[in-house]
Amino acid sequence: MTKFTSPALTKLLATRQFFTAKLFTFTLVDGTVLKYCSGDKDITVIPDLYQIPELYAYGDLYGPGTYSCGGQTGPYFERSNNKAKSHLKIGTATDTLILDVLPGTSTVKGFPFLSAVLYGVFDGATVLYQKAYMPTYGDASGGLYNMFQGRVGDVNIGRKSVTFTINSGLELLNQNLPRTFYQPGCNNTLFDTNCTLNAATFAVAGAVLAGSNAGMILSSLTNATGYFDLGKLTFTSGALNTFSVGVKSWTTPAGVVPGVFQMNRPFPVAPSVGDTFNAYPGCDKLQATCTAKFNNAANFRGTPFVPIPETAG
Repeated sequence: MTKFTSPALTKLLATRQFFTAKLFTFTLVDGTVLKYCSGDKDITVIPDLYQIPELYAYGDLYGPGTYSCGGQTGPYFERSNNKAKSHLKIGTATDTLILDVLPGTSTVKGFPFLSAVLYGVFDGATVLYQKAYMPTYGDASGGLYNMFQGRVGDVNIGRKSVTFTINSGLELLNQNLPRTFYQPGCNNTLFDTNCTLNAATFAVAGAVLAGSNAGMILSSLTNATGYFDLGKLTFTSGALNTFSVGVKSWTTPAGVVPGVFQMNRPFPVAPSVGDTFNAYPGCDKLQATCTAKFNNAANFRGTPFVPIPETAG
């Protein structure tokens, strides 16, 4: 990533007398921005104080807003025995940044930090790691120095801590070639660009009925048994609003209402009766499913009639 120092920051560094703090900006895939910092007090960066003409094009890379140090709740970064560790390499190897985080009692989008991590809230998030150099603690008017930028990769969850591995943009070069494999199942992912289907077209709105819990959702939907298998359920209201979990199975016993969603894993909390959701069908990547269920055979990208290697010769 590009690294700059403003004239004010360059002058401050030359004095060799300053305070430092590390700033971490997480941008989740839904656009939510989370700002954290090391140190003993929150740090507020004011745009008008750090912007300089040469850097306007980089906008939020220079981090306006308040960065939380954790306070009484957490999360806590950069404690004495868990410093951020970056590994930078020459060439096209992927650079990495490793962050150990103590969640404390903090929450993300209304859920405990550990639960949010477990349920994939941070999956695919981009992370910007910067340093603030300050003449007095909290005064970041000289600008911030970019240290590392990448995407969340591996996440290891312990009883009291979370370890994030952040991969640089070079990770995107790690592509298998050839991209398309000869295999019976479709090479597409349902609703991706090559599949061409629009997820919104297949969304089925429903509501939670009494008797539901975090891992089993009851609904009056009438779609055939198995229709939502391998799909997902996304809440559109209530405590779980915007939260998604994969569907293990959907059953609608003959003549019996309600139908039952069995989830791949429980939601962080049980939904309330009346909470609304959108249910999306799943795909087992077979040609018959693509044809009968989605009427999308023209975009099927599997090769079900290629002989297996043992008989191809």
